[in-house]
Amino acid sequence: MSIAIKILTAVSMYCFIIFVSYHSIKSFECNNKQGKFPVIYIAIISLLCAFFNRYLSHGRAITGGDRVNYLQDFNGRLTGFLGFDTYLKITHYFTDDFFLVLYATTFICCTIMLISYWYSDDCKSPIILIIFCTSFVLNTFINLKQCFTCAFASIMFAALSKPKNIKRDLICVLSIVFACLFHTSGYLLIPVFLILRFYNNINFKIAIISIIVIAIFLQPVSLFIASHASALLPSLSNKLNEYFTEGSIHETDGSIIAFIKGAPYYIATILGLIHRKANKDVDEKYDMYLLILCIGSVSYACSLASYWLIRLISILYFPVSIAIYKIISLEKEPKYRLLEYIIVVGGLAFFTIRSLALNILNYGGY
Repeated sequence: MSIAIKILTAVSMYCFIIFVSYHSIKSFECNNKQGKFPVIYIAIISLLCAFFNRYLSHGRAITGGDRVNYLQDFNGRLTGFLGFDTYLKITHYFTDDFFLVLYATTFICCTIMLISYWYSDDCKSPIILIIFCTSFVLNTFINLKQCFTCAFASIMFAALSKPKNIKRDLICVLSIVFACLFHTSGYLLIPVFLILRFYNNINFKIAIISIIVIAIFLQPVSLFIASHASALLPSLSNKLNEYFTEGSIHETDGSIIAFIKGAPYYIATILGLIHRKANKDVDEKYDMYLLILCIGSVSYACSLASYWLIRLISILYFPVSIAIYKIISLEKEPKYRLLEYIIVVGGLAFFTIRSLALNILNYGGY
């Protein structure tokens, strides 16, 4: 099969998965009068994503990239992350086939995300469309540790959509703990949670300024923590050094591309800020989701300083998709609403399909 045909087939398959996911969830929501849980739909969508992973991986040897490292981890090397090491030990008990672990990871993480979607008070079928236009699904093919962190992050953000109570906060804290057991980016959920937990008690402008200040000082503070936490948390210390030292030096081209890939988020953030005065009175959680979108946009913008900061947007795919939906759906003019969908969601889809095509072009798949 030629590369061009494989790219066209892969893009067509992914568009089919998006189509099936959106319409199946939409159909279930329209016909679900008794508040049932869509177990079959979630299982089918997750299986489709896992089979897509298999298609892209079929016939490929594991010769480079993150998968080589994960294969070594699967064969007994410890990663320093208790959750991920335990997961690999459990899967190794049932199978020696590493590819099955890859497919299972996609299935599990997509399932967790879809369950979070259904648990959220802000679930609307177009949000599924937006989530699948981000790189959430593709990340489950290669970033095994972080995709679990993203999945647990979606639980936290789903819980934050609920009324404030002890149960909600407990779910958020447990989600953060599990997220940190799989990847360093899970620690970024701590300040995000604190900002969102108390955002009603602070001025919106102060919250935005705080986000910008945190972004500016994130690199020096992270390197300070890395230098003083090496004995207590060696894996965290090593990762912080990698992200904010090596990433800044060696990933200049990648940083520029990452900055450009943030364009849909910048546009959505600007639209959200422009219409904030009118929309915040219509939707009481508008400011919370706009803050999340601002955090995502700032992380993309700051990727010029460190390429690895785009890892933050990965754990925000779920709430950012909700934010984009809220901002665009509240647009009163239908023609402008359609245009905003085309620019923002179309932009997300373009960069995701670009990533898919480049992986096939350069590596033959995932």
